[in-house]
Amino acid sequence: MSPESTRMLVEQAQSGDECAFEALVNQYSTMVHGLALSRVHDWAAADDLAQDVFLVAWSNLSRLRAPGAFLVWIRRIARNASLNWIRAQNYRR
Repeated sequence: MSPESTRMLVEQAQSGDECAFEALVNQYSTMVHGLALSRVHDWAAADDLAQDVFLVAWSNLSRLRAPGAFLVWIRRIARNASLNWIRAQNYRR
């Protein structure tokens, strides 16, 4: 997906278009899952984290000031969610 089409989908999703956000999820879910999996080394946890990442993204999409920065933003959310999961696992030990 080109940066321009991503930006347009983000703008539509920010206006409340759930189908546009679904297209973003479809486009970036593999990347988000892979990033989470590379950090937590647990397939099921990576599945849960990917869902959480997109839930956080949907909830906070209005705060994204630069729609063209969606990829960087979603990767940051995935990274932070993964690190929080790792911290929680270490705390439980």
